[in-house]
Amino acid sequence: MRLSPPFWSRLLPICLLSAFLFPRAEAQPLVPEWTFTFDSPGDGDGVASGIAVDGADQVHAVGSAGPMGRSDLILVGLPSSGPPPTWLNVVNLEQYDAPAVRRPLALGDAGEAYLAASLRLQDQTGVFFVSQITAAGTLGWQYRKTSGQAFAWAVAADAASDRVYAAGYLSEVDPAFSDGWLVQLGANDGAVHWEYRSGSRFRDLRLDAAANAFVTGEGPIGNFLVAKINPLGQEEWRYASGIVGSGERLVLDGAGNVYAVGTAWGRPASTSSL
Repeated sequence: MRLSPPFWSRLLPICLLSAFLFPRAEAQPLVPEWTFTFDSPGDGDGVASGIAVDGADQVHAVGSAGPMGRSDLILVGLPSSGPPPTWLNVVNLEQYDAPAVRRPLALGDAGEAYLAASLRLQDQTGVFFVSQITAAGTLGWQYRKTSGQAFAWAVAADAASDRVYAAGYLSEVDPAFSDGWLVQLGANDGAVHWEYRSGSRFRDLRLDAAANAFVTGEGPIGNFLVAKINPLGQEEWRYASGIVGSGERLVLDGAGNVYAVGTAWGRPASTSSL
């Protein structure tokens, strides 16, 4: 089943965050305990797109806002009790002509956050980037990968190994053909440890307790794909279905099993070998 697209505000560039915290009761209206809004200057669009809660019950949220032709990243840290925010940082991205199309968040164990996003430059090339946002809300390090087209879809942090993983897909030559992209970075400095490329598109990423990465998306022949990559960047196994489709989300359980969901279009994929 295909999920509905994310909500975009077309009237005001407002990023909205609400907390629904209330005791269980029968026939009671749902009323947010608190709501935080941020109205950026200009008359363009605004969207809140990523949210996570750390071990200290601080809420991290990310979005973007700005007039047409420019997009600023909005980074907010709020206590679980609600506004005012602990910090709010606006990262100006006016040199780009398209907003970050996806902004997943992952949290470290010291209150820092890791943001993955993709942008389009004014010359129409794409940028896949991963940023560390410190516990104080400032920009730490940033990894960038420039390509013909670049899409960041997932990010995950492993505190035990001080590693950050980000996944998506890149197209360096022909936009009609893309490669799934997975990168492992140092959590402290953003240094690249390895980059893994395979398949066509990676749409979700999960880590197990041993820092193995599991990705799902589309295989090289447009089929449903799930793969396991070990902490050294080596592929250990791959499942590719015989049906045209795409993996969208995956989860892991405590017994080492992997569950993936996605879409299928009901026709066999090419018989090309993987």
